[in-house]
Amino acid sequence: MGKDNQDFYIGIDNGGTKCEILAINPKEKIISQSIYPSIHLSKAGFAETCENIFRNIGIFIAEKNINFLNCKGIGIGIAGARNQRDKETIRKIFLKDFNLNKVIIESDTAISLYSVFGNNDGLILISGTGSVLYGKYKSEIYRIGGWGWKIGDEGSGYYIGKKGIEEIVNDYDWNKSTEFTQHLENKFTIDKENILRKIYNENFKIQWLAKEIIQLAQKKNVTALKIIGEAAVNLTTLLDKFVKTVKPDKRIHLAFGGSLIDNKNILSEKLISNIKKKFGNKFIIKKSEDTPAFGAAKLAVVEFGKNKKVYEK
Repeated sequence: MGKDNQDFYIGIDNGGTKCEILAINPKEKIISQSIYPSIHLSKAGFAETCENIFRNIGIFIAEKNINFLNCKGIGIGIAGARNQRDKETIRKIFLKDFNLNKVIIESDTAISLYSVFGNNDGLILISGTGSVLYGKYKSEIYRIGGWGWKIGDEGSGYYIGKKGIEEIVNDYDWNKSTEFTQHLENKFTIDKENILRKIYNENFKIQWLAKEIIQLAQKKNVTALKIIGEAAVNLTTLLDKFVKTVKPDKRIHLAFGGSLIDNKNILSEKLISNIKKKFGNKFIIKKSEDTPAFGAAKLAVVEFGKNKKVYEK
């Protein structure tokens, strides 16, 4: 980037596994972007999550040789920031503790939706670390699922990973050694002796297994195919709940989001097949061209386009 006099806006997507940060100019052209480690709000709390995001902003600014005084606004989408009270708490922390003034806080689902549809009607079905259906229909906002890994998020990365762990320990109980278990043992250096310690004492990221299970399903592994099939059914159920409760009377644009289904793979293909079989042409599936972080940056442009600075001394 490097130009000291170039105005820009920052967009941030802080999810369950990564924090993407990008900068765009006032014409909404991306001028720089990077990915950093994230901390989930539900596990770390407000202060630690905000501190991690602020640290990532500092690293981004330094790496990209950006003059932060030319930042005109920051949009941040945070996984777990569901209600307005949480968003206001986070905004106040950025203002009080880090002197960041022009900051707009949204949920990660809201910035994902905005990146695809702006202020128009549409739904986004997300499967990353968690899962949720979120969108706007006839100017009303709807959210189905997204209850978190402890009580929900069926069809998510955490769900798929947990199902994978269940299959592994089931093999241990039966004293079996299957291709499925051997592959995941080798990939993540787990075995019968250390699996409990890793999960309960070493904060092992269960959701990390999801992409490997998808790859195994691509190779026709029976156990992986079963898990991915169940995940696709669970994600389709979120749409079924929307259709049966909202009773839409027109076709709806639908996009996929989240690291597990925003690209073509066996899970997204099974999901598309399920949707067509169950709903016919009710949904118009739209490819998402921009990342959620870009949606956050565009929100900052809308919110702070006429303001002068983001940093208050």
